[in-house]
Amino acid sequence: MIKKNYILIAVIFIIILLYGLFYVANLRLEDSISNLRSEYNLVKIDNEVLSNRLLYYKSPACVEIIAKSKYKMIVPEDFYIIAIKNEE
Repeated sequence: MIKKNYILIAVIFIIILLYGLFYVANLRLEDSISNLRSEYNLVKIDNEVLSNRLLYYKSPACVEIIAKSKYKMIVPEDFYIIAIKNEE
């Protein structure tokens, strides 16, 4: 009878210990999930910013501004079309 009580107490103690361990592990996982969600939202915002920046740099107006300011390109005032005859 006494051995059964010790075994019962040991089983209850192990169950309580396992419950505590799983509870702590669950809290850590929930914290990790929360951190990952926050990081996902930050990456999503960064992606939107980069997409908008890409659209801006791909626009013809921006290309012209960069060409004029950075590369000192100018729009020619006059242009000529030269036709060359190929006589064989």
